[in-house]
Amino acid sequence: MTFEQALPVGAVLLLGSVLQGTIGFAYTLFALPLLLWLGLGLSHAVTLILVSIFVQVSTGVGKLWSEIPWSKTVWATAIRYATLPLGVALISSVEALDRRGSNR
Repeated sequence: MTFEQALPVGAVLLLGSVLQGTIGFAYTLFALPLLLWLGLGLSHAVTLILVSIFVQVSTGVGKLWSEIPWSKTVWATAIRYATLPLGVALISSVEALDRRGSNR
């Protein structure tokens, strides 16, 4: 990725992060269509968004560590990590469908 390509991608991620921090949701709803429009593939766009959200959530967890009811988060975390391979498989399937459809 060149600097000219990275600059708008960074701007989208920055604006999505500000949106997430301001209203508490909509990062992906805002950023994903724009990243796809900028020419990134679905898996690359999703990966960029996930890394950005991970950094933002990790910062929040660090600041609120003592306030988090950890016993209540165990099942949600386990389910999230257990279903992650399913999400990766679905993204791969969607990208494969897109490639097959574009060859016609």
